[in-house]
Order: sequence, then C-alpha cells, then structure tokens
Amino acid sequence: MSYLTLEQQIGQLLIPRISGFALDQERLYPDRELDQAALDQAIQEFQVGGLLVFGGEVTVTQERISKLQAQSQLPLLICADLEEGAGQHFNGATRLPPALALAQGGTGCSFLAGRITAQEALAIGVNWVLAPVADVNANPLNPVINVRAFGTTAQQVTTQALACAQGLGSVGVVRCAKHFPGHGDVDSDSHLALPLVALTRQDLERDHWQPFRELCQAGIESIMIAHLLIPDLDPYLPASLSPVITQILRQEWGFEGLIVTDALTMHAITHDYGPVEAALLALEAGADILLMPPDLAAVYHGIRTAVAQGRLSADRIAQSVERILRVKAGFNQSKPANAPFDHDVMAQDLYQRSLIIKIQDPWPDLSNYNHWQNFVIGAHTGPVTKMHPGTQVIDPHQPPDLDQVAPLVLVHLLLTTGPYQSFTQLDDPLIAWLLRLQQRTRLILISLGNPYLLSALPPQIERILAFSPQAQQAVVNRLKLV
Repeated sequence: MSYLTLEQQIGQLLIPRISGFALDQERLYPDRELDQAALDQAIQEFQVGGLLVFGGEVTVTQERISKLQAQSQLPLLICADLEEGAGQHFNGATRLPPALALAQGGTGCSFLAGRITAQEALAIGVNWVLAPVADVNANPLNPVINVRAFGTTAQQVTTQALACAQGLGSVGVVRCAKHFPGHGDVDSDSHLALPLVALTRQDLERDHWQPFRELCQAGIESIMIAHLLIPDLDPYLPASLSPVITQILRQEWGFEGLIVTDALTMHAITHDYGPVEAALLALEAGADILLMPPDLAAVYHGIRTAVAQGRLSADRIAQSVERILRVKAGFNQSKPANAPFDHDVMAQDLYQRSLIIKIQDPWPDLSNYNHWQNFVIGAHTGPVTKMHPGTQVIDPHQPPDLDQVAPLVLVHLLLTTGPYQSFTQLDDPLIAWLLRLQQRTRLILISLGNPYLLSALPPQIERILAFSPQAQQAVVNRLKLV
C-alpha cells in the first residue's frame, strides 16, 4: 500500500471485461469487451486490478493472460463466470453440469465439479472463479437463476454450495458467492431490467441467507452483490449500490473478504444510472471491486475527481485496496502438472449421475425405428437429434399436426432458461399437443433444459430430467443407444 499512488489504488478497484481471443475481430461481444487499444490503456495507464475474461481457445487464452500478467505492475485478478466448468466459456476445456444437476448426484458431485473447474481455470490463468451460486431458486418462473441454483430450499443450496466451494478451494482459486442478498425469488432478469423483490428482511433471513452466511463462515474470499431493489432493505437504491447490504455483511456477519458488484453494464443499473454515478454509489456503499464498468476511462477519472472534491475519501479507497492486495498475496500461481483438460470421462459421469429418471416398466425398446418417433423441440442439435433417422425438430410455438402416431414417442425439450433468455413456461399450444400425444401413445419427455417447464403437465407422464443441452450424450447412453 505504501508504494501505491492514489491513481494506482483507484485502478485496483476496476475489472473490465476482455475476450480470450487474440484478435479484436474475434470478440464475441465487442460492445462489452475492450479492444486491444483500450486494454493497453487499462493495463498501462489505469493499472486495473484485474480482468474478466470471456471466450477463447484454451491455448490462446493461456498465452494472452500470461502476457497481460507480465505487463501489469501488480498481479491481476483474472476472473470468469465458470458455473458450469471452464468449458462454459473456453473452447477445449471441460463443460460440466449446472448446479441443479450436480445437486442430484450429491455433495461428492458438487465437490468434484468445483475441483475440476479450479484445476482447469488455473491452467488457463484464471485465478478467481465467480462461483458458487448461493441463490435459492424459490420461484419456478425465475427467468435468470433457474438451473444455476443448487436447489429450491436454503438447506439444499447451503449443503451443495459449500461442497462446490470446498472443491474450488482445494486447488487454490479465489471463490465468489453470488448473488447476495438473493436472486432466487425474482420474476425479471436483471440483465434487462431492475427486479423488484417484495420480501421482508425476515423472509430473506429465513429462506435465502443461510447459504451466504455459511459460505462466509467457511472462508469464502468474495461475495457478489445483485442488482435488485428490495424496499424492505432500501426503498431507494438497488442492493449493489446500497450501504445497507455492506452493513449486513461487514458489521453483522463480520465478512472481511471482497465485496464485488455484479456487472455494471447490466440494464438494471444502466437504465437509471450513468457509468460514473453508479460507480461512485457502489463505492460509497462499500463495494471493493467494480465489475465491468461500462466506460472504464470515465469511471477512472470520475473516481479521481470524487476524491479531489471530497465526495470519496482516500481512506475509503485504501480500505478496499488493502483487501484486494490481501487476496492477491494469497494467489496460487502454480499450474497443474498433469494434463489439465482431460476430464471428459469424469464430466460424463457427472452428467449420468445427475439424471432423474421416471420411466415405467417395460423399459422402452428403441431398436426398431418403425415402432417409435423422435421429436426435438428447440433449435439445438446433437446426439438426441441423431437417435432416429426420422427425427423431427419442431418449433415450440407451433407444434405440428400428427396424422399417425407410433406406439412410442420421445420428445426432447431443449428449452433453456438463463441470462437474456426467459423460456419459463410452455406455450398453451405445445401443452395441448403434448397432452394429445399422451392420450394417443406412450409418451416419454426428456427435459434438456429448464425442468420446471414440466410442472404444467400431468406428473404421471414418463420423463427424464437432464437439466442442460450438454447432457444429451448421457441421455442417449442411458437409453442404451451408444
């Protein structure tokens, strides 16, 4: 701290987003990821504290991160949203089941997933994994959390999130519990608008805070604050900009780790606050790290001006920088000695163990293509599409009329829910179509996405819950079509 100027300290608070690809034209989301010129400025002039990396091929991303670390005067926090393993964002790494799927296999699955994720993350150069999700998915129509949560009750989430955090910590990455004070009971996506949460503090304490509290007690290094308006806590400011949230974490719970905002590019914030004002409010509220400020240069200079004019104190900045440096001092910079991305067998085992199967005897015989039909609902393709030579991929909004129906029909629902997506309910025409099928033949539904969609259908319909499109091979293997 004694060697850092105020300007260098301000830089430590900022974490913009970059691409893991080498060339500007390869960026997947150029409106959210710095180009090379802006990245050079971020490292050399602003001396940012870290970077959020999105996308890339593992070897290229490794080289890119290594060069950036060498260019930076202080070690960089390199973070990524790896809730479903390093393969969620980096080509060549292992994609793992989402949290809700892992929970079906028990704490051993959650621990193993955390460990694999951390091993591959460190091999790439990512030292801060933005996981586990500690939200309780209390609302089945939640458009943004859904299968990202470990369960629908505080105890379920606590048990599995702790196991995942232990797996991550066993390898030495920095971990992040998110999204406090709880994103599990919303009906809108904070990437698109500011959700209103009409819960009382008592509701939150009873139903949503146990996972976060126990992760704090277990030594989690950071907590991400959600963009939510919770009038019973603060009727005016979103949680990410409210000092009430920091008071709970610091004064009531004694949390000494990093408090980080959710991405400040999300419309929940940008709709009502400019880049500088949002950043200043977050720092005044007690945040240590500003994640993805939408205008890095304006925010950097805006913080300098706020300190010069007395709105923010130098001591306030220093408090956060001390926490950041303390975390950086504990980095595990060693790379795994074994082949770090050779986890496909383990991953497939996790997918298999996560399946929920409710199929009656006799087990379906799929050897004769004339005796069954195969439908895939959604735009995805993969192993389930290849199960039958006559597979039909149909629109979830316009199911076809069927003149003839085979004795057995399999319907694969590849309908996912998450950020920027909101497939939370089946359309009435599709529900009616499925009910007609059930009346005419033996129907087996395979959900490869949002499992809550099936709640609109009679529980006696045979089904397999697989939770994600990446579980297709596990489903095919289970149906003995290898």
